[in-house]
Amino acid sequence: MTEAPGLPEAAGMVPRPRRGTARVELDGETFLYDGRMRDVHVLNATAALVWSEFDGTRTLGEIADELGRRFQVDAAAMRRDLLALAGGLINAGVLDLGRNGGSEPGRDGATDAPPSEHRFLQDPPGG
Repeated sequence: MTEAPGLPEAAGMVPRPRRGTARVELDGETFLYDGRMRDVHVLNATAALVWSEFDGTRTLGEIADELGRRFQVDAAAMRRDLLALAGGLINAGVLDLGRNGGSEPGRDGATDAPPSEHRFLQDPPGG
């Protein structure tokens, strides 16, 4: 298994939805459907907002800086939370990290922390 990138390295990586992942909004809820694994994940409101920023054009650090300014949140705390969310989404199989504007895959493996430790990603009941 590939070792997970450290915080400084991960902040310089570009997040993008993994191929086969679809975002669906239904009755005010946001779901990510993993077509490869045929799995569904429910995002809370914060994660849904952040997911919309993961378009493969900016690094995690740039996204964290922008969101920190927008919501007047401490930059270090925003980076920590954003990296935790990205780790959970990678573990769930719906997010890839790339380099060089997202054109080069970063890794295809799990992060060190189990998804249950990420408060932004919620699995559906019974799922």
